[in-house]
Amino acid sequence: MRQTFSGLTLIELVLAMAISVTILFVVAVAYVTSIRTFTQEMSRSDIFWDGYRGLDTITEELRDSLYIIASEPDTISFWWKDLNANGSIEANEVVSYSLSGQNLIRSVGGNDLPLVQNVAGFDLTYDHPADPGLITITLTMRKEGQMTTLESKVSPR
Repeated sequence: MRQTFSGLTLIELVLAMAISVTILFVVAVAYVTSIRTFTQEMSRSDIFWDGYRGLDTITEELRDSLYIIASEPDTISFWWKDLNANGSIEANEVVSYSLSGQNLIRSVGGNDLPLVQNVAGFDLTYDHPADPGLITITLTMRKEGQMTTLESKVSPR
């Protein structure tokens, strides 16, 4: 009767280990790549939503505005609401938007507050600068090498 030995030879063991290490390496590279891609997309998503919220605020306020006071390519001032219903423009009823550094500033009655950060560009174009009927707002956002541009058109009252 013949004796049979079950087990692996040294060559088989080394070959199995080499295949296992190769598979682990491929999985690790895929994992690291997916984490990098996820991080980049989250950064892009963050700047998009920050810009969207700011652009939405400007659009809504311009849509509700009573009178455009100043319309420049990078600044706009308008009579937002007649809060005390007296029919005249008061300082606390005037809203202005302008770019200061990388911040889009919302100014009400002389109080400046940053509305959006990481702004690379804020441009306003008007169909008629003296009395705008249609305003195109372009907001360019930049953060951590990611850039996105948002645009909205609004017709004031």
